[in-house]
Amino acid sequence: MKTVTPLRESSGGLPGIRRWVSITFCLGLLAISSAADAAVVFQSGEGLNTLAGDGINGEDTATFSGLSTFVSPLAFSHEAEDGASNTTSDYVLIKEDSGALIRVDFTLSRSGNPTSRSWVYSGPYIRFTVTEPTSYDLSGFLTAQSDVGTLNIYSLDAQLGIVGAGDPFFRSQQESINVTFEQFTLGETGGNFQNRQAGSLSGVLVPGVTYEFAYSALIRQFSAVNPASPANGGGFMQLSLGGVTVPEPGTCYLLAIGLIVCATARRR
Repeated sequence: MKTVTPLRESSGGLPGIRRWVSITFCLGLLAISSAADAAVVFQSGEGLNTLAGDGINGEDTATFSGLSTFVSPLAFSHEAEDGASNTTSDYVLIKEDSGALIRVDFTLSRSGNPTSRSWVYSGPYIRFTVTEPTSYDLSGFLTAQSDVGTLNIYSLDAQLGIVGAGDPFFRSQQESINVTFEQFTLGETGGNFQNRQAGSLSGVLVPGVTYEFAYSALIRQFSAVNPASPANGGGFMQLSLGGVTVPEPGTCYLLAIGLIVCATARRR
């Protein structure tokens, strides 16, 4: 198990290191300007996982399990590597007085060995409560490809529900096999092998219950015996609570100017 902290370019949505620097700067400014109390309370013990398995040497997993204690805002990267399989994750975690945000941008790459896989997933659920009625918005995307496509499985899965209530009130699962190229958008039914769709990508959560959120993006081998062509892909998964979003760099600069002006006025 290993953790790699330097930020790097991700093919899943945030386009490069310069924007990551801007976002990290903006997150720091938001930490200065935001309130301490949060409408969302995360429970301990649940992990954000990044896994790579070559199918020969075992597997490598990097895990973040500090959702209940992290200091907001937080941006960091994980990488798992095993043989020719490699998985990277770039996370942005935010808690504000109005809500919270969990976002992961990822890249997936698996070798052609039997049982090899590249996977980002929650472990198994992210559990949380809200202290007041709070909106939720889910979004996600996966694109994957292989030169041949034979024996590869691509899947994108997310669900949101109430602990102990049975089936989740939202579920989106798409899975395709034996194709050279695939794209999934959360909430759609783009799989050629399996599709499950129930509930809405957005709604309102209420206090008094514990919610659980789970996600998974996976490229794996269809056969445990026969080799297949290597495959790779990328995408993102995001849960926004209370309308919290990843700040744009332009917002960062405006906020910075405002803070400087306020600080100057106080000194005068």
